Amino acid sequence: MGFALNGQGKHSEAITFFTEAIRIDPMDPKTYLDRGAAYARSRKNADAIKDFQYVLTLDSISDQAQAAYYWLGRIADAERDHELALEYYTKLLQLAPADFEAYYLRGTAKSNLMDSEGAIEDFDMALKYKPDYMEALANRGVCKINLVPMSTKQDKDLDCLDDPCEDLLKAKAMGDTSVEDMIYLYCKRCR
Repeated sequence: MGFALNGQGKHSEAITFFTEAIRIDPMDPKTYLDRGAAYARSRKNADAIKDFQYVLTLDSISDQAQAAYYWLGRIADAERDHELALEYYTKLLQLAPADFEAYYLRGTAKSNLMDSEGAIEDFDMALKYKPDYMEALANRGVCKINLVPMSTKQDKDLDCLDDPCEDLLKAKAMGDTSVEDMIYLYCKRCR
């Protein structure tokens, strides 16, 4: 019942059912994950963190651990603690080294920490496992532009920043409208 309610967006009601299920079986990590997700979706991050950390005491290597690290990273990002998010995504990738979303999220955390080179490496890995990952292309293009010296970016005779613009133009062709300003500034002569 809790799972169904969570799927309907009725997170508070779902929490009640998950809490009852935990009372009946306090050793089931999946129920803690489900309740933690309901807490997270309800923006009750402190409660969600407790559930996810408890899951890691029950299981530190399987799918449940991966989900706990994923959610802990998302919460840390939402709270703008990108260093902590980076730690959680790194732990997730140690358990799931082909998880393209985890590479993307870790790349985003690195980008937020102004580590453009590290972010590009993670976006490269995300694209290795999911070549049509529009958001990874867009973010990689932005990080590549961030690495270009300001004097080059301000050059009025600049034709095109080929490498970054290739990513941005592909992302736009896939439907990403968030890159239009960057394309206007740096890629208008690339066509």
